[in-house]
Amino acid sequence: MNDTLLSNDAVMRQYDYIIIGGRSAGCVVAGRLAANSEASVLLIESGGSDTAIQEIEHPLMWA
Repeated sequence: MNDTLLSNDAVMRQYDYIIIGGRSAGCVVAGRLAANSEASVLLIESGGSDTAIQEIEHPLMWA
């Protein structure tokens, strides 16, 4: 097992909420839960690679 990965138990102890999917609803839910400064929220998104979009690969292009 990769040493950089946390075990399921370690993740469950570290976060109050784990949101799977960062699309529109997932981001809203995570944002509202994170608005409570006492809550610890993990948002997991498994989207594809964005390397074909220059503005994402090189964010300084937005400046």
